[in-house]
Amino acid sequence: MTVANRALKVLKEVNEDLKVAQRLTAIGNWKWVLVTNKVTWSEELCRINAWDPNIPVPPFEEMGKFYSPESWKRLTELVANALKTGKPYE
Repeated sequence: MTVANRALKVLKEVNEDLKVAQRLTAIGNWKWVLVTNKVTWSEELCRINAWDPNIPVPPFEEMGKFYSPESWKRLTELVANALKTGKPYE
């Protein structure tokens, strides 16, 4: 097995472990690609929000309906600051 094949195998195993961990803890994650403005959700986040994973998720600008007003305000402030400064946020 080549190094690339081993690395791919490990990556797949880690991804499966992450899916299990998200399911067990009932948390999900999402990713926003700025260049395409495309948002993707993990399987668990789709389940939590009763979203059909075969349907594209809403764009970032519409995701506020899945957050409390306070959380959405905080998130958008952090994102705006990260975009302005180029520094990541937690």
